[in-house]
Amino acid sequence: MKAIDFTKVSEPKQELQCGKYLVTISKIEEKKSKAGNDMWELTFKVISGRNTGKEIKDYLVFEGKDEKSTKSLLGKVKKLFRCIKGEEFVNQKFAPNKADIEGSTLMIEVIPKTEKFIGDDGKERESTKAVLAFAGYYEDAEYKETFDNQLYNAYQPIKNEENEDDLIGEEEIPF
Repeated sequence: MKAIDFTKVSEPKQELQCGKYLVTISKIEEKKSKAGNDMWELTFKVISGRNTGKEIKDYLVFEGKDEKSTKSLLGKVKKLFRCIKGEEFVNQKFAPNKADIEGSTLMIEVIPKTEKFIGDDGKERESTKAVLAFAGYYEDAEYKETFDNQLYNAYQPIKNEENEDDLIGEEEIPF
């Protein structure tokens, strides 16, 4: 076998498994949909659990082919902004702004999606992959509060049992 230059080869990305994830919106790019409509490509990065660091993309399209599809698409935009900015924010007229949500934390739901395709041999095949559910955004306050408390408690100084005025903190690790 001939030598292969593996410095020019990328490993396949590991998909997220189905479930709910605490994520941050790490990147938003303005693009055009296949139909030429304005859309945002959002990159969500998992910030908790065994899938920390993995990413998944979603798309917010701001106009559909007709009024019904446009309302559905804008409903998805509204749900995302409500999860991040709150009910009062979305119950008014507003212009979606990337700066309002980029870097924000929320929950997302990843579900399986099966697609059919024709293989190289001409036979119909199926492929299942994990995708973000349509409008699968959640402000899971209970989960977020628990997570925030765990994070807060993990970084609090620990009292020295022998001398309560002596705190074990930034300069001394208690293990």
